[in-house]
Amino acid sequence: MNDTQPGVLQRLWGGVRRVPPVLLVVIAAALTAVVVRAAVALYRTYDYVQHDNEFCLSCHLMVDPYERFSRSAHRDLGCKACHRPTLLTRSSMALTQILENPDSLETHADVPNAVCVECHVDGDPEVWSNVAASAVHRVHLESDDPALSGVT
Repeated sequence: MNDTQPGVLQRLWGGVRRVPPVLLVVIAAALTAVVVRAAVALYRTYDYVQHDNEFCLSCHLMVDPYERFSRSAHRDLGCKACHRPTLLTRSSMALTQILENPDSLETHADVPNAVCVECHVDGDPEVWSNVAASAVHRVHLESDDPALSGVT
């Protein structure tokens, strides 16, 4: 290699130095606008997927479960307040649903008891005493019956 030939970065910098400063400002502003717009779009998409029940309802199979949910005591919560699959699990569920079971809803995003405990026990123990008083919750959460172990 000849030592007198400029390197790639030197040639690039030389070309940039020849561009009028006003044009550089315009290019920088345009690139900044594109990056900001992309960041806003990504955030809105993330927020929609993570926090908007309409995302879950975009699947026609979720209409019936959502109708039942909307009549429950939890109706003011977002779906993912309780259903918290990882990105990998969520992607796997979506692909399985689309490719293998497009017409039926399979087991979907379990809610571990620990998630229930966050609000109903740790969040407000007084409310838990009311919940625990119901037979259904006692059977699921407080039974020593091995057949019920792991029930969520």
